[in-house]
Amino acid sequence: MAENAIGTTLTCENDECGCRLRIEQPCPHGDTYTCACGHPLRSVAPPLGGDAPA
Repeated sequence: MAENAIGTTLTCENDECGCRLRIEQPCPHGDTYTCACGHPLRSVAPPLGGDAPA
C-alpha cells in the first residue's frame, strides 16, 4: 500500500523495473497504485508539504 498524499514518491516493488512517480493529485478511489508491469507501487519518500510544485 502506498501513502496517498500529494508529493509522495512511489517506486515499483519489482527490483528489475525501477520506475518512479510522484503523486500530483491523489486518487479519490483508494491508495493502491500498480505499475504497468503489474507489481504494486510503494512509498519511498515522505510527501511534500502543501501543494507540490509542477
